[in-house]
Amino acid sequence: MRFDGKVALITGAGSGIGREVVLRLSSEGATVFGHDLDGDRLAETSTLAGGISTRIGDVRDPAECAAAVAACVAEHGRLDILGNVAGIARSEHVLDVTVEQYRAMMAVNADSCSSSARPRSRICSRRTATSSTSPPTPVSWGRPTP
Repeated sequence: MRFDGKVALITGAGSGIGREVVLRLSSEGATVFGHDLDGDRLAETSTLAGGISTRIGDVRDPAECAAAVAACVAEHGRLDILGNVAGIARSEHVLDVTVEQYRAMMAVNADSCSSSARPRSRICSRRTATSSTSPPTPVSWGRPTP
């Protein structure tokens, strides 16, 4: 299978695209660690995927993102795939969205990506040159990519 031996952390795993990513990666051999704010929906995803590791948490909190990465690595010994899939979509007209709603959307849809990628990138930078896993993004956060 395409993802045999790979460990994936997927945010937003409780529903929508995040759930579909979990199901697809699981079906193709990956060990998946699901992260979501909604524990009930995350448990449903785990059941549908045949059992995955999970963590309930809010990606708007950078410390939680780092803790999720650390928990995944502690449990599975590595992290090969980081899927920042958590997202908030609003259907209101832009003029009807409050500043608080906008900030929440940006915290989940944009800020959480760097909050998860930074600790993941630190893991990659500690790997040796013989590692078969490359960083998940070309962004080096100001340092040369390994």
